[in-house]
Amino acid sequence: MFNRENTIGLAFLALCGFLAAALLYSIVTDTPLRYTGPAWLGWLLMLLFLGGILYGLVNGGAWRRWRGGEGGRRWPDPGTGTGQRRRRWWRRGKDDR
Repeated sequence: MFNRENTIGLAFLALCGFLAAALLYSIVTDTPLRYTGPAWLGWLLMLLFLGGILYGLVNGGAWRRWRGGEGGRRWPDPGTGTGQRRRRWWRRGKDDR
């Protein structure tokens, strides 16, 4: 369950949990949350977010598809995953392709 492919999902889940706890604390204690940090941090986060979107577009094949190329294999093709195919619970005892 905890492999490299799940890292970003787990980090996002932890971030959502932290924000939920902070918001619940704010609601229960009736304390408004205020950001008092540096203004450049918001710009940095925005640039990281947009850079991540562009990186995903270029590496994900969407860029090639928009330019008229094939863009590689798509989801229904069993060869689209990264790494080895995992043995499914319903295939135990059958061939283990």
